[in-house]
Amino acid sequence: MRPERIDFIKNLAVEAGKLTLEGYGKSGQIPKDVQDGYDIATEYDLLAEELVKRRILDEFSEPVLGEEDGLIGDRELAKQRLWIVDPIDGTFNYQRGIPLYGVSIAYCEEGIPVSGAIYLPVLEQLFYAGIGRGAFLAEGDLRSPRSIQVSHEREIPRLVISMAGRGVYQLLAGCDQEGIPRRTLRLLMSAVLSLAYIAAGRMDAYLHTALNLWDCAAGDILLREAGGPPPCDFQGVPIFPAYVNRLVERNEQTDFTFAAVSSRDLFEAPFKQVIRTAGFQVEA
Repeated sequence: MRPERIDFIKNLAVEAGKLTLEGYGKSGQIPKDVQDGYDIATEYDLLAEELVKRRILDEFSEPVLGEEDGLIGDRELAKQRLWIVDPIDGTFNYQRGIPLYGVSIAYCEEGIPVSGAIYLPVLEQLFYAGIGRGAFLAEGDLRSPRSIQVSHEREIPRLVISMAGRGVYQLLAGCDQEGIPRRTLRLLMSAVLSLAYIAAGRMDAYLHTALNLWDCAAGDILLREAGGPPPCDFQGVPIFPAYVNRLVERNEQTDFTFAAVSSRDLFEAPFKQVIRTAGFQVEA
């Protein structure tokens, strides 16, 4: 992985994040047509994605997968080199003036993220990682990054767990039935923030019942470089490259169940049982 790609991604995430600040708490809702719920975008989702997409295409002329525009570029080339971007993850928070949202940019080779950055604009926190180079957090003026690692906490009452998705009530019920204390649970409504915080040791797990690639690509490389296992679906299948391949090779754009943990042990216990109790299929 060339260092200049990491620098490009970091700088672009910050640039897009600063653009979003112009509409933070002020930009109106643009309802999305979804079959099983209500989702929104804002004009700054569109503006930030257009900015990121334009910068990538101008610099590298490589395919880009974004939340708002889908896959742009050559599908065959995307099997080898693909950018995955989410201009604003946590749009509901953003639109209401809640600072828990972020910009996510990742670059993938053969369906696996090899560099990525997550920027939380209001909090002025930049998380980034490159394959074999470690994971880092820069705060404030962003000029003094420090290395980050996942937490080693294993005692269930001490965990911090984030969750979301259409089946979140089922997951909450599963946690209750399996004796997970309610004080450990968080509904932050931003996947990229949750994944960045697991990489930084601030949280321990994130479960989602219907996530998309743009929500987790940068988080994937952050977690792996911070010492965590690759995020997987509820059956234990790593998200990357499996779901990138489904999208690029077969044009399957479905969402997927998602589990990110600081340790594989936590997926095996307690979360596999929580998922099973909540009514979702898990690996045998």
